[in-house]
Amino acid sequence: MRIRTSWDPWEVRFDPHSFDYAFANIHHGALETLVIDLADVKNCHRPELIEPALSLERLPKLRRVVAPQDFYFSEESTFQPCKLPPLVESIELIHTSVEIENYVRCLAGSKASYPRLRKLVFWSDTESTRQFDLRKKPWSSILEAGVEVQWERGDDQGWRVE
Repeated sequence: MRIRTSWDPWEVRFDPHSFDYAFANIHHGALETLVIDLADVKNCHRPELIEPALSLERLPKLRRVVAPQDFYFSEESTFQPCKLPPLVESIELIHTSVEIENYVRCLAGSKASYPRLRKLVFWSDTESTRQFDLRKKPWSSILEAGVEVQWERGDDQGWRVE
C-alpha cells in the first residue's frame, strides 16, 4: 500500500531540530514504502542540522525506506542509527557523505536484526563518496551477508521514480 501526501511546506511546521518530531504522526500498519525527500521543502535548508530519527519500528511492514543520510544517523553526535523494522528489504540514503562507512559497519554488525535486507542504495552527487574499496571491511562484510550495494547519481533524483 502506498500513501501519497500533498502539502504545502509553508503551511506545515517542520521542526528544524528533529526528524522524529516531523514524522511522528506517520503510523500506518500497512505502509511498505517511505520516501522522505526534502528537496522541495522550502523552509528546510540544512537537513544536516536536524537530529536523526530514533526509530521506524512503529511501521512494521516497511520494506523500502528512502531518506537523507541525516535521517538515519548524525555525523556530529554519538553514532546511534535509526532503528528500522525487521522486514526492511531496501535502505536508500540521499545526499551521502564519507561517513556512510560507519552506517554500513553498523548494519553489517546487526544484519540479524534485518534478515530481509537485500539492498543498500547510496544517492550521491559527489565522486568522493563513491570511491570505497568494496573488498575491504565494512563493505565486504555487508556484501557477504547478501546485501547488494548500489551507487546512484543523486542529481537525477532517481529515488522519486518507481
